[in-house]
Amino acid sequence: MASSAPVVLALNNTITPAVALEILPHGLAVNRIYLNADGETHDIVEGPLDTGLHQTPPYKYVNTIVGRYVNRIPVTGKPHVIEKNGYSASVNPVHNESEKVSLHGGPNALDTVLFDTIDATKSMLFSAAELADLKKTDYSNALFATTMADGSNGFPGTLRVEVLFVLVEPTTTPAVEPSKYAELGSLVVVYRARLAETNQITPINLTQHWGFNLEASTRPTPHLN
Repeated sequence: MASSAPVVLALNNTITPAVALEILPHGLAVNRIYLNADGETHDIVEGPLDTGLHQTPPYKYVNTIVGRYVNRIPVTGKPHVIEKNGYSASVNPVHNESEKVSLHGGPNALDTVLFDTIDATKSMLFSAAELADLKKTDYSNALFATTMADGSNGFPGTLRVEVLFVLVEPTTTPAVEPSKYAELGSLVVVYRARLAETNQITPINLTQHWGFNLEASTRPTPHLN
């Protein structure tokens, strides 16, 4: 059963984790990415303090998954054909940005879905060898899944989507001097999708719609008079 409770991942390579993130299953919004460096904690992603606002402007799409199809598709009242790598698929896009534009998959796309947080044994799209490698490491990870119905937002085919978030330990020793760069760890996001039907073709283009604040907490706090 899907739960809206946040999922927290952290690298426990120090007393205070060098990297931690909070993922909201609703739209897979990455609500926080905390970095601990130079004796300070930095949140390097933009977003609302109220997690319930991720689905409303101006925060819609901020750090969420987007798809089935990223970017804009024209809405003309006729099927729109998308061709790539020798394949073509006919889509009847549903408008959401304006009457003539379908943005990021339409009004009920992946950014609006409450994903299931699943155990690795329930995965249908990651191999046993891949999942076994995760168990051999200290990597902090979480696996999410959902299924989109055939015809949803005008896209053909019943689509299974799985997304894996993994925090990877750093390969170098953190620098002591605050003025030097240090590797704290890495975030890896892997998207997998597959149609349930063998006779269908559908366009698929998934990503995370990031909103980074890379200067978080790095500027001096102004003095108040």
